Amino acid sequence: MVAMAGFIGRASEVAELRSAVDEAAAGRGGLVLLAGEPGIGKTRLAEEACHYAIAAGAAVVWGRCVELEGTPAYWPWIQVLRGIAQNAEHALRGRELGDMAREISRLVPEFGSGNGLIVRAPVDAGDRFRLFDAVSRLLRLVARTRNVVAVLDDLQWCDAASLALLRHLSRDVHDFGLLVVAVYRDLEIGRRHPLAAALPELSRERGARRLEVKGFGVDDVGRYLLAACGSVERGLVSSVHEQTGGNPLFVAELARLLQDEGELRQGALPQGVREVIGRRLDVLSGECKRVLEVASVLGRDFELELLCETARLPVPRVLEIIDEAVGAAFANPLRHQPGRYGFVHDLVRETLYQELPTPIRVQLHQGAAESLERRPGGGELAAPGPPLVPGGAGRRLGQGGLLCGAGRGAGDGQAGVRGGGSPIPDGTGQSLWPTGGGAPPLPAADRPG
Repeated sequence: MVAMAGFIGRASEVAELRSAVDEAAAGRGGLVLLAGEPGIGKTRLAEEACHYAIAAGAAVVWGRCVELEGTPAYWPWIQVLRGIAQNAEHALRGRELGDMAREISRLVPEFGSGNGLIVRAPVDAGDRFRLFDAVSRLLRLVARTRNVVAVLDDLQWCDAASLALLRHLSRDVHDFGLLVVAVYRDLEIGRRHPLAAALPELSRERGARRLEVKGFGVDDVGRYLLAACGSVERGLVSSVHEQTGGNPLFVAELARLLQDEGELRQGALPQGVREVIGRRLDVLSGECKRVLEVASVLGRDFELELLCETARLPVPRVLEIIDEAVGAAFANPLRHQPGRYGFVHDLVRETLYQELPTPIRVQLHQGAAESLERRPGGGELAAPGPPLVPGGAGRRLGQGGLLCGAGRGAGDGQAGVRGGGSPIPDGTGQSLWPTGGGAPPLPAADRPG
């Protein structure tokens, strides 16, 4: 067994991937669908599987999908085939590839006779089938002498042609020594995404397995912080785990902030975290993002009724919007607390909160407070978010002298939507919802009476 030096946690996932590599080495290939949110460690896991496979003598090749205009069809497979040409040359030396090479050279001229063939993708179904069959036969040929591990990274950006080739190979991959590890961000796969329709079929194929990568547990967060920062308090470990949901990228960014600044201050959101979360937020509708910005003022957990009152939107509309946020894994309904929701990471809430212009933030806090005051017996607005370590200013982390500052004081940004029921402004003088002073009209089927 190959040592996983510097690799924290993931014992069950590593065992599954090693098992798949061993099966391929025995001539029983397969497909691993490796899913998870950005930064959760999918590619790192795939790399660990590749280290193990290389040590066992496999040919390892990578194909990375990219989100760029003008990317040619079959781009991840072009990279895989180029890798085969380079890394499995001994398996092909002296072989008569014939029509196999002619078909594949349409995509990868290296398989041609060196006569400068122009890359020409298949133009009809017959062309495409011949190409797919040639790729399958080539991989079988290589696998006779050396099993192959092919990693397709960022499959959420895969083009339709590449996905079709993956589906073709997955149908008989179990019959020879090819393991395909398909890595993708499941949160970016909407119902209309091409991969959404393909995943059920791919999962049913013989030799297929799906691994959903989750966040670190508290103990693994503690091990990471200990390795990165030295001595740490248990309270900091628990708070970082709660703030990040165990996402290794977010944990790493906070650890880096600890190393650089010696403390974790409320509101000091690392740029790397902000960029990752911001990219994910971009997939939401504008209305959903604006409602989540309102919710960020109400705290890590928020009440649906108060959110509706603060946003000046009717309950049916907000429920639809929150359903979108839940489906995109930004919020979840709280168990055993009907009508209450919570952000999946406090870092998501913090990102949304910091993006609000200060005047809008103040107005939102004020509007929420006024909504609570109108209730029988009044109410109290939750603070924007807890400090990273609970309890007083500056808790020390042992000999390292690292500090965690206190959270915002009660007077730091009294919040709010404008009182009196006016719609939320967007900082440009416009309303987020052009309603003329109230909530947008309900469709006829939703109107009372």
